[in-house]
Amino acid sequence: MIGWIIVAALFVLALTATILVLIVPRKILRGAVKVKIASALMRAKSQSNPQLKIIEGDKVLDEALRLLRYHGSLGQKLKIVGPRLTNLQEVWWAHKLRNTIVHELKHVPTMVDADRAIKAYEGALKDLGL
Repeated sequence: MIGWIIVAALFVLALTATILVLIVPRKILRGAVKVKIASALMRAKSQSNPQLKIIEGDKVLDEALRLLRYHGSLGQKLKIVGPRLTNLQEVWWAHKLRNTIVHELKHVPTMVDADRAIKAYEGALKDLGL
């Protein structure tokens, strides 16, 4: 009888330890991620150069997905996380615009394009709970 009580107590102790190790740090990590991402997004939004604004916004989303443990390029991450995003087409548009800026040096987006891209990235971050 006492043996079963000890086994049950050890089981409850192990379960509690598992919960504390696995669940609580994720919530703390989620809060730290939110702060880091919000700060990076504010820096991106404050850019006066539309090219840099788009590139920085793209980096913010990529970093947020990395911190949420998605792997690969941003394109690969978007294919995985896509169903969670209500504005997936806008995010793809913004990411493609970023790729055009980086690979075609003569392409200069307007500030309207940059603001639209930032809005798409913000929407994605909101859908991800960040």
